[in-house]
Amino acid sequence: LARLASDIMDRNLYERANDCRWWALSPLMQRVLAEAPQAAGAEALRAMLAHINSLYTVYTRLVAFDAQGLVRAVSNDTEGESLVGSAIDADWLAATLELRDSQSYAVSPFAASAFSEGVPTYTYLAAVRCPQTQRVLGGIAIVFNAAAEFRAMLDDVLDGRDGIAAFVGADGRVIASTDASQAPGQAFNMDARLSIIEYQSSNWALANAQAVGYREFNAGGGYQHGVSAVVALRLGALERRRAALYDRGVRAEPGTGRSALRELAVFQVGAGRYALPTSSVMGAHETDNLVRMPVGAAPVVGLLDVGTPGRPAVIPVICARQLMGVNYPSRENDGVVVVITPANHREQALCGLRVDDVIGVLDVAEASIQPMPEGLRASAPFLDSVVRVQADGSEAGAVLLQMLRPLVLAALAKPVQQWLPQAVSEQSASPAVQAAPALG
Repeated sequence: LARLASDIMDRNLYERANDCRWWALSPLMQRVLAEAPQAAGAEALRAMLAHINSLYTVYTRLVAFDAQGLVRAVSNDTEGESLVGSAIDADWLAATLELRDSQSYAVSPFAASAFSEGVPTYTYLAAVRCPQTQRVLGGIAIVFNAAAEFRAMLDDVLDGRDGIAAFVGADGRVIASTDASQAPGQAFNMDARLSIIEYQSSNWALANAQAVGYREFNAGGGYQHGVSAVVALRLGALERRRAALYDRGVRAEPGTGRSALRELAVFQVGAGRYALPTSSVMGAHETDNLVRMPVGAAPVVGLLDVGTPGRPAVIPVICARQLMGVNYPSRENDGVVVVITPANHREQALCGLRVDDVIGVLDVAEASIQPMPEGLRASAPFLDSVVRVQADGSEAGAVLLQMLRPLVLAALAKPVQQWLPQAVSEQSASPAVQAAPALG
C-alpha cells in the first residue's frame, strides 16, 4: 500500500510537470507577455487561464507573469485585493529564467504562498518563450491544490481500512496525512524506520516507501522531491501486558508436607500481581453495575451494589490502578471488583477494589510470605507482605506477589462509608455498610 501511494503521487505530479510545460507553449500567452501590459490582452489571458482551470480542478489557480515577475493574469483571483500586478516570489522568477528550453520545468519547495491561499503546496513553473528567438518572455505558475488532492490519494489507498497514510518530506515533515493530529508542516511523529509501532494506544504495522519517480519525473534530471509514503494499519488496542514473566500463570512454590498454608486470592493490576487473604474476600463482581460518581474521596471511583434482592448493600469502590500508580490504559476487557470484608466475616462488605483481572486462588506456604520492607510500608501502608510463587513454564522463575492489607484499604473508603447512610434512604442503605467498623 505504501508503494502504491508513492507511485500514485509520482504519476500525478508527473502530469503537473507536463501541464505547465504544455500550457507555456500557448500562442496567446506568448503574444500577451511579449507586449506591454494592456487591459484587452490581460482579459484574454485571464479568460484562457480560467477556462483551463475549470477543466483541471486539481489546481488552486494558474498564474501568468512577465519577465520582471509581475503577474499579468490569474485564473482564480483572490477576493479583495487582486493578485494581478503583484510580484511572484523572487526564487520562482529566478528558477523560471534559468530554464534551458521548453522541456525544462521548475518546482517550488512544499510551502505556502500568497498564491496558494496560505496552504503549503507545490507550484510548478515553466518559461514562456518567444517562438523566433527563444527569449524568455515570462512564465506560467500552476498552483497545485495539495491539501485536497494528496488527501484524496491517501484515502483511495487506504480504501476504508483501519489505518493511517501520509506523505512525508525529506525533512521529516508532513506533506499530507489522513491523521487529523498530523497537519502539513509538522514533524511526522511516527518512527517510520520500524515495522511495528505503538501509537495512540494501539499497535500498528507500518511500511515506508521512498518515491522512486515516474518516467523522467523525480528520477534524475535535476529534480527529486524526496517524499516518502508511509502507511500504518491498526492491529489492535495496545496490549500493555506483553508475553513476559508477569503475564504467565502462577503456582505456589512446593513446600514440606507439614507447611502451614495460607489461601490467597491473586489478581492483576497493570504489570503487577497482588493478593488478598481469601478470608477477607467476599467475591468478585463485574464492573458493569459500578456507578461512577464524584464522591469526593480519592481513590474512590464509585459505588457498587453487592447485595441480594430485597437486601441492597452499597459499597464504595477503590481504584487499584490509582493506588499503584498505573497510568497507562488497561486492556479492553479488563475490570473486576474484588469485594473486601473483615477477616472471616464474608457477609459484611466493607469496600470494593477495582482491579484489572482476577487470576485465581493459591494455597501458599507461610514460609513463602515475608514482611514488606519498612521503607515501602511507610510510603504505601496498604502493602503488607511479599509472597514468592512460581511462574508457569519450564524457563520461568520466581514471581513476587504483593499482599495487601484489607483493613487499610477499607480505611481509604471510610469517608464514603460515613457519607452513604445519609445519602441513601433507610430502605436502600446497606446494613453491612452502616455496620462497618471505624477503621483507623
